[in-house]
Amino acid sequence: MTPIALLAAVLLFGVGSVALNVYASRRVSRGEWRFAPLIVAPRVVIYTVLLGVGIRISLDQPLPGILVTLFALVMLAFWLRAGLAVARAARSGKTAQQFADEMSEHMVEPLALYGVLVLVGAFLAVIGLIVFGVAERLG
Repeated sequence: MTPIALLAAVLLFGVGSVALNVYASRRVSRGEWRFAPLIVAPRVVIYTVLLGVGIRISLDQPLPGILVTLFALVMLAFWLRAGLAVARAARSGKTAQQFADEMSEHMVEPLALYGVLVLVGAFLAVIGLIVFGVAERLG
């Protein structure tokens, strides 16, 4: 399987995981804690596959591959930590509101990280375009 096909599979799985997340969140809000792992599990799978994609891309194109691999590692660490928080909350017998409050604390970090990584990636892309333009201009 090519890296592009793996990336497409990750994106399709991502859309399905959003639907699964909405379903699991509704069930957990009703107090059905057995659905709690379904909130985090799809993202752990996505970033595990993305880690494999990044490693595969690194073999052919080191710079983009290393960036994808680092992104996947960081996001996988955050989602694993969120998964542990979900597991602890599900075992503790908290109310749905207490669970939502606890999860909102853990979800802010990955969302902020998405924004920071996108900004860093855009900054590096602009620098790369400037360097490429100067190199082309100088001949």
